[in-house]
Amino acid sequence: MVLSYFIFILVLLCTLLLIKKWSFLDIPGLSKKWLYLGFSIKLFMGFAIWFIYTYYYTDRVTADIYKYFDDTQVIFQATQDELLLRLQFLTGVIFDKESYIQIIKNTQHWDRNPNEAFNDNRSIIRMNLLILSISNGLFHLHTLVFSVLSFFGSIALLKFFKKYSSISTKILFLIPFFVPSIVFWNSGVLKEAWLFFCLGFSLLSFYNLMLKQSFYNLIQFFVFGFGLYFIKPYVLVCLVPGLLFIRLDYLFNWKRKILSFGLTFIGVIALAFGNYAEKFFEIINSKRSDFIELAKSTNANSLISDTTYDSILEMLIHTPVAIFTSIFRPGIWEISGLFSLISALENTVLLLLLILPIRYFKRPNDKDLNIFLFSISFVVLLGTLIGLSTPILGAIVRYKIPLLPFYLIAILSFTDLKRISFIQKLL
Repeated sequence: MVLSYFIFILVLLCTLLLIKKWSFLDIPGLSKKWLYLGFSIKLFMGFAIWFIYTYYYTDRVTADIYKYFDDTQVIFQATQDELLLRLQFLTGVIFDKESYIQIIKNTQHWDRNPNEAFNDNRSIIRMNLLILSISNGLFHLHTLVFSVLSFFGSIALLKFFKKYSSISTKILFLIPFFVPSIVFWNSGVLKEAWLFFCLGFSLLSFYNLMLKQSFYNLIQFFVFGFGLYFIKPYVLVCLVPGLLFIRLDYLFNWKRKILSFGLTFIGVIALAFGNYAEKFFEIINSKRSDFIELAKSTNANSLISDTTYDSILEMLIHTPVAIFTSIFRPGIWEISGLFSLISALENTVLLLLLILPIRYFKRPNDKDLNIFLFSISFVVLLGTLIGLSTPILGAIVRYKIPLLPFYLIAILSFTDLKRISFIQKLL
């Protein structure tokens, strides 16, 4: 265990050195003090999650930071002297099926649903399995690694936004590092940390690939794109229409951007829905049914509906409500505890922010308009999927955090921040 603490300190020092020396983190308009502050916040929030799930919510079976970690320990111990067997779990290539099956019988979340086409639980277990090789069970080292991943992913996302936005770098920095739900849920040993890491770098590498079609940029894009696919495939799918629009606009430099975006977006959705409507309906209802069953078995008090959809038409009619639910609920009328109170207050602010582009309207330039359209595309699609499939407000609070930065960027793209006095002081 002494060695594990030594490795913890070594990883921490290496991260601080990277922040100081790595040219990737030389961001105009942002001093290194801001970056040190951002990393400190991430690490603090990572330990806050550990504290809450260790001393407040003490059921390890339902605590996400522990339930995957505990499965990881089962696999690690069972493959302690058989590294080739462990390799099966890390790669997914099964060559000793009998031993593999015997081990997963002792896990709780590796095979969440044997009939499910994709199981993102395995991705987080695999990450923990890699870290466990050097952590010797020291959970704090896992927290540190996930916080580091989240930090660098958030910086990559900031740099992507900066490529398209005229918004101040400091304001862009505040979005992933100071919005409470974003910085809290993506800083601990949770899927969201890996999600933000892959999301930020996949978008940044896409931009680099668009500018320069080199083998290095192509490899980067595919590596981070696959990483995003293996942790949250639906997030990657929701990016497609927006990325296609950005790519086509780069090639043709459309003058009527809104019309071009609308045709691109509708075309992609129509093509996808026309071919996979029934499959989409089945997946949404299956996910929704699983959540309802989970809520009833755990007596969750944030269940907002206990029914599935009867038809595709009913599901489509419910889409606007689903988007609203994803972004703005729980509301202040749905407070049931401390965490729902914090979330409700944040959601109230998110709703009130819609006043900004009305009160302080700014005509966006071409780049601002591009990132606005891209962001709206992503928010609408991801908000639809989350709202339709997730009838539990407690789960929505976490699932929606990837769309929040894009929601805020969309609003700020039409807001003249220089006309807001307290923002001027920050700038």
